[in-house]
Amino acid sequence: MKYTMEHNYALSIIIPVSGDPIESILATFSEVLTVEGQGDGFYSEVEVLIVDSFERESMYASSCNTGTEVRFVGVTSAAASNRGMKLQTGIDASSGAVILLHHPRSLIDPAGLVWLYKKAATVDNNNINSWWGGFTHKFDRVHWLLRFTSWYSNRIRPMLSRILYLDHCIFFTHNALTRKIPPVSVFEDTELSKILRESCRDPPVIAPYLSVTSA
Repeated sequence: MKYTMEHNYALSIIIPVSGDPIESILATFSEVLTVEGQGDGFYSEVEVLIVDSFERESMYASSCNTGTEVRFVGVTSAAASNRGMKLQTGIDASSGAVILLHHPRSLIDPAGLVWLYKKAATVDNNNINSWWGGFTHKFDRVHWLLRFTSWYSNRIRPMLSRILYLDHCIFFTHNALTRKIPPVSVFEDTELSKILRESCRDPPVIAPYLSVTSA
């Protein structure tokens, strides 16, 4: 553990939802225990923040039995429909050295969660280089256009324009977010990418673990 008292957790996982069922996402956290060499720190050094409108808080009351620290972060009804505001609210409430923005309709390979946690656990806030990235994207349906979209977003877009879709489940060191995400209802992932590509010297890392998104 190298992160300092600035952050209470190695990794903060933020799930911005709009009444979406998240049982499958939380189930992947439980599957972390099956990953070889995962270690014991994941459940004590990772927090999960569910962000949705105050009115829907009761929907997620049963989501806290995952072994990890799970908190509900409420926003107003107006903010609930604004993706940029919802992401920023979760980030503001987080205390991890590394932030993972988990798309509500994506599932990350549990081995990828372990990989990111281990990377986050080595962060030293006294001597930190900003970095960011996302997981290898794939749709849950087979179609040539979907396959091409994933290929382009995995291989070309990150290097050419340094833009990632939220479907990749974007992660970054906390200090890489040098200003707030604009309060936009669409293309919030593009606005976030613009901030991260300015503050990070290197292009986004595409982790060799899948983020499978519902088409």
